Amino acid sequence: MDWSTACDDAKHKDAAPPERFVSTVWAMRGLSEKPVLCEAWEVATGLELRLMRDGQMLRSQLCRGGMAEAATHADEWAMKLRAAGFREVDA
Repeated sequence: MDWSTACDDAKHKDAAPPERFVSTVWAMRGLSEKPVLCEAWEVATGLELRLMRDGQMLRSQLCRGGMAEAATHADEWAMKLRAAGFREVDA
């Protein structure tokens, strides 16, 4: 057995499966005027809801209950941001 190729195969086996963007659920702006986006993504383990700003993930939630569960979390996040002075804007 050629161990050098066996190690290469193991590296490819652990590679993460591709993620697929589903939709932007909502967008908000706070005092800084930087947009905060709530996005839905399909990942290997199910549907993931992501709170994003400037390309950085601030928070994520795996939603194995699909879009219904994701909508509940998105609403909760939006309520918290509105209470902190954020306002909804067009995505």
